[in-house]
Amino acid sequence: MFKITRKHQLSIVVILVVYISYYLIFYKIVKYNPVLKHSDVHLRHEQVVKSLAKMAEGNNLALYKNKKIVIGGCVKNVQKHLPAVFDNIVTICDLFSYCRVIVYYDKSWKDDTLKYLNDYSKALKGKLTIIKNPNFISKKYRTHRIAFGRNKIIEKIENDFSNYDYFINIDFDDVSSTKINISNLTKTLALANQYDVVTFARDSYYDIWALRYNNFLINSHDISKDSSKNTAYCSIIREDITKQLSKLRDDEFFEVDSAFNGFGVYKIPKLYGCRYSGENILFKVPNGRNKKEDCEHVSFHRCLRLENGARIVISPRKLF
Repeated sequence: MFKITRKHQLSIVVILVVYISYYLIFYKIVKYNPVLKHSDVHLRHEQVVKSLAKMAEGNNLALYKNKKIVIGGCVKNVQKHLPAVFDNIVTICDLFSYCRVIVYYDKSWKDDTLKYLNDYSKALKGKLTIIKNPNFISKKYRTHRIAFGRNKIIEKIENDFSNYDYFINIDFDDVSSTKINISNLTKTLALANQYDVVTFARDSYYDIWALRYNNFLINSHDISKDSSKNTAYCSIIREDITKQLSKLRDDEFFEVDSAFNGFGVYKIPKLYGCRYSGENILFKVPNGRNKKEDCEHVSFHRCLRLENGARIVISPRKLF
């Protein structure tokens, strides 16, 4: 019978350590190496450039031949997500005979966001407008900066695309980088007589800060100076909105004061005269944190409702 000596045991341990070390090094290099990841992103980027060039030639097979759409959003340090997001934009634009894209670009110091955008703009032959932060003006608070950018997009729509039908406001980061369920979008657009603004559910409803409805009208990030209480309040809202949406049929809607969740469809005539603000001015809590910020969508949607009579809803359908 073979006897395992201490020398054998040490040899086995050494072999295992070497094997595991090589495995971990290889896994780390292949799985998480940013150069390799960048290579994959760039390959997809090149594919998207070709798709955009084809889109620029026009679409005679559009589902909505008489409808015009603008797609827009703010971008900063999102190079790795841009190819996937623009892939979804191509899919959406293919539905319409007329489609334009507007992005507000804030200075990206981490990546080549602007280079990718310039490539897309060249491919789209004038159908992509890049609005740059003038002199890269800096505002102290994040929501104030985002509101500034979103307002530039709204101004561009009012000035140059007032005869278009829809504006799709989309986040250009990871929340819009998985493949869009275009069928759910077309089914929702078929019910456009029931809303002026529509946003969508997700497996996990993440955008609680932009959400206001029924008894949940205050700034969810400003409930208390104790951040754990703010987190708990957000969890209560998330549980409730999930419950409310689960009660609906696919062709029904849940009306709200405000919602976004990364993707919203707006009827352009309802946008006129309204602007975003990231200031914390509505429904402030006496004993709250007295934050200087609120989600920029809240003030914008308040104007749409009160000044332009817009009906804002959430669809239980999911796009991502």
